[in-house]
Amino acid sequence: MNKIYFDFYVLHKYKPVLRDILLDCPKIEGSSYSEYKRKIFELVPPGGYWRDISENIAKEYMKSCWYMEGGRTGILRRLSLSEPSLTVLTSPSQKQTDRCHPLEPRPFTVIENARC
Repeated sequence: MNKIYFDFYVLHKYKPVLRDILLDCPKIEGSSYSEYKRKIFELVPPGGYWRDISENIAKEYMKSCWYMEGGRTGILRRLSLSEPSLTVLTSPSQKQTDRCHPLEPRPFTVIENARC
């Protein structure tokens, strides 16, 4: 039997951030948030999440999640162009896994997710 060797990764000193992969991304139509959710995400700054908006608004949006243990940092998460992407998930539309685009109050398109 022949042995096959494979290098799984190559170490790089540079870590790409969202700015490197999103700004020249082809524009395609993707899904959008409901009007309610879009208005809330407009309040969240790039790189922020639910703790960066009014407690009353966050509590009303999060409902029972408000009382959960842990940091809940995935809820109302808006990514930043100066950070690497979080892991792309197969079910990104759940309350705790939603990732908002850093420049627009919308989810990532299929192409943007593929680049991440």
